Amino acid sequence: MTRHTVIQPGAALIVTVLVVAGATLALAADTVEPFDAGLGNFELYGAFDGAGQPTGEQSVAGDMLLGWGLSSRFSAYLGTTMQANGYLTGSETGYALGALGTMHDTDHLDLDLILDLRTVGGSGGVFTVSPGFELNLDRAPDLAAYGAYLRGNVSLAGEQSPDGPRRATDLAFTVGSYLTLSGTRQLLVEVDLGMVDEFEGGHAWEYGAVALGYNQAIAGGMELINQVTIDIPQDGESSTVGFMVGVIAAVPGASR
Repeated sequence: MTRHTVIQPGAALIVTVLVVAGATLALAADTVEPFDAGLGNFELYGAFDGAGQPTGEQSVAGDMLLGWGLSSRFSAYLGTTMQANGYLTGSETGYALGALGTMHDTDHLDLDLILDLRTVGGSGGVFTVSPGFELNLDRAPDLAAYGAYLRGNVSLAGEQSPDGPRRATDLAFTVGSYLTLSGTRQLLVEVDLGMVDEFEGGHAWEYGAVALGYNQAIAGGMELINQVTIDIPQDGESSTVGFMVGVIAAVPGASR
């Protein structure tokens, strides 16, 4: 399977490595790797969260991403997301741009660095800066067998507190594992943990979600991304379930 970067809408939908206040973008259940040099990458996703919850607490979102491989180890991307509640009201739009590069690349150990910039809410909205990393341990080259990965990032974001606007600093970590069933099918599982900057001062550790992914290569060089997310309940809250489906495709004629 091809490693890729996915911009996935909504912290309420899939809480993963990029955990910040409000409607956010995040990484879908998969490993991260720069795009092939010169290859234009197109990704489109739809997501639903809050199955079994009241309609006003549900979330529906769509996301699109364009990525460019600037060299064999360095890529850039531009993405946008739209999100609304279950009544299809209260919509928000977010935009993101970023870069990722491979600092260390061997058959069994990889280290990728990511810098993600995003804004949500238009004029007067929130801006977030998120540097991060992913460390991969692979049993075989090119994800041919199985492996594990660790992602981490720091999110610096603006938010409104009872005392007025301020900058919040959150930490997020994702531990994941994958199993390649064949050259065209892959199973993934992820668990999230984050340290959230609280209004009252200090930080609190929180679990995010367990994500189960199934990725399938399909005709025409495309890849179908499927994911189920189970939110980990905290402080007596009930667990929620989310679903996401996406398609990844190379832009025809974009490679040089």
